[in-house]
Amino acid sequence: METAEFEASHAIWKRLPLHPLPEPFESMTSYLIRLAEANGLRSLRQMVALLGIPRRRLENVCISPDYPTSSHYGGLAQITGYPEERFLPLTFHFLIQRFGYSLHPTALHRFLKSSLASSLRYCPACLATSDPPYYSLLWRFLVLPGCIEHRGYFLDQCGHCGSFLPLLPLTPQLAKCPRCQGDLRMCQQKSLSEEVLLSTYRHTQDLKKLLSPVQSPLPEVRAKIVGKHCMALRQCQDLSITELARLSGQDLSVILAIEQVDHFAKASLSDYIQYADALSLSLTEILDADRLRAFLIPPSEEV
Repeated sequence: METAEFEASHAIWKRLPLHPLPEPFESMTSYLIRLAEANGLRSLRQMVALLGIPRRRLENVCISPDYPTSSHYGGLAQITGYPEERFLPLTFHFLIQRFGYSLHPTALHRFLKSSLASSLRYCPACLATSDPPYYSLLWRFLVLPGCIEHRGYFLDQCGHCGSFLPLLPLTPQLAKCPRCQGDLRMCQQKSLSEEVLLSTYRHTQDLKKLLSPVQSPLPEVRAKIVGKHCMALRQCQDLSITELARLSGQDLSVILAIEQVDHFAKASLSDYIQYADALSLSLTEILDADRLRAFLIPPSEEV
């Protein structure tokens, strides 16, 4: 059935017959595929039509499905019956909120692009042991080479035919390669070494906290406040900007962009991760709300 015919025949639908709950740390990518599969949709275009997203934006949906996009939430709420807030954890929304960065698409891509895999990475063991199988939002982050639960490297290609896997295939199939139809759950993965496993565990726990809902959000979480805290943490370790740049392998300009928030050269998430690693700190510590409150400027003192 063509998309136009599908839109016309299902225009009266207010809710899909089946609407599974999102799983912990599931990605929006995964949920859209699972929702489509559960309801027998044969094309991603059909799902996009049900969400009320213009067909001309299909390419954008496929490229960055896990980015926080308010236009998705209303449609998902309508066809599943769940509140819009239920879908925020499926995206990078809370991570961005903690940094105080803009949710504008251009700013988001600049902040996250170097930190994210552009195609699907997956853990075959996770897909095989999860019921239902689903993709984790954590798999998108390049700082994580593999899965700490199964102690294996993520795969970034089909283990059967070697093709790269799109984040959102046009035909919604969660555990199959869209090219060869091979079962991704059956693919072999290499084991993580003990050294790699240790750093992977630390970064995994860090990202889990950053992707979780903010318990006590600041009235204003600005990048400049985070920058002031970063500077204070560096000074507590008696490190100069030059010394930290050497330890982190970053240019001086990047350190300055983090600490002084250069709006013309904003630091990326991967820059913040390198900065924190050089100080032997986690991003959770750097972005701790209680610590950041000490750097808030009282409204009466703002210029």
